[in-house]
Amino acid sequence: MESKMIIDDECSRSEEANLQKQPSFRRDLGFRPQKELVYNKLLPYADQLDVESRVWLAEIKGNLGRAVMLRELKPGCVFWSSQLNIYIKLYGMKFSKEDHIAFVKLMYELITIPNLEPNLINKFTTTMLQLLKKKELISPNELELPWRPLYEIIHPLLKEKSSEIYRRPSWLKDILYCMIRSIKNYFPLNATQEILDELRPTFCPLDNKTMCVSLQTLECFLPLQLPPEHHSIGHQLWFEEFMTLWKVCHNGPLWENNMMWLMARLAHNNIGYIDWEPHFPLMFTRFIRCLHLPVTYKQTQSNKVHKLDTASIATWIVAVLVRWLHD
Repeated sequence: MESKMIIDDECSRSEEANLQKQPSFRRDLGFRPQKELVYNKLLPYADQLDVESRVWLAEIKGNLGRAVMLRELKPGCVFWSSQLNIYIKLYGMKFSKEDHIAFVKLMYELITIPNLEPNLINKFTTTMLQLLKKKELISPNELELPWRPLYEIIHPLLKEKSSEIYRRPSWLKDILYCMIRSIKNYFPLNATQEILDELRPTFCPLDNKTMCVSLQTLECFLPLQLPPEHHSIGHQLWFEEFMTLWKVCHNGPLWENNMMWLMARLAHNNIGYIDWEPHFPLMFTRFIRCLHLPVTYKQTQSNKVHKLDTASIATWIVAVLVRWLHD
């Protein structure tokens, strides 16, 4: 028994020694902070910040967990999530990676509560955006979040009609889009195929409204930053199909701008991995017509009007030019 206790003590000492050898390990805090605000060290009371932040973080964790267990959304979860938001603004990501991941998962579960009030969604989403501001701190291998609960929240907003009695705030859809774009890097690897299976049946090029909603949802949900080894289960599942669809619909449909934003974000997130050269005639023909440049063919100018955002055009051109400059 004594030998076993000695071995356990030696193991615990070795684990503690290995932990303390990690870069940026803070022995006074007991963990390695994710990312502190470096400017706090310049404050005249910088030596007191560690104790102050440690006490406040423990209070936030304890009370937020207690509010969740008691199912007290208001004022418990709302107040302490706001306190967490203030903590991040004052101290940065001054908590361990385990706490960081736990906070993200907790906010996700709160946001995806069925029939949650828009005001509460706004509160929890604001905190979630603060937690995911530095995406490099949590890799997709360390965190996985399902996409369907978010789709179930935003899908009714897209189908909502102006004649309905109950109408959600106009800003709700925008803040949800912003949050989904921040967390879609953490969707499962099979999410691309599942999202396509869900939305492909809604494609109808002749129905501009339905097509706009479908492409806007795809642009928001599709993971566009997968590593190269997973491209076969990422954009390669839909890229050529969507470009062919865009090519055959050359009459300037209203959903063309949504398609342009999807391709612009894809190019921006995969610089050098996609061969855009076969699609140059299609893309630049659309750009010329959109900008109303005086370009004619056999002294005849096309009367087709393609309405594309100049921001999406610029994003795509810059992303493609970067690859050509490196080549």
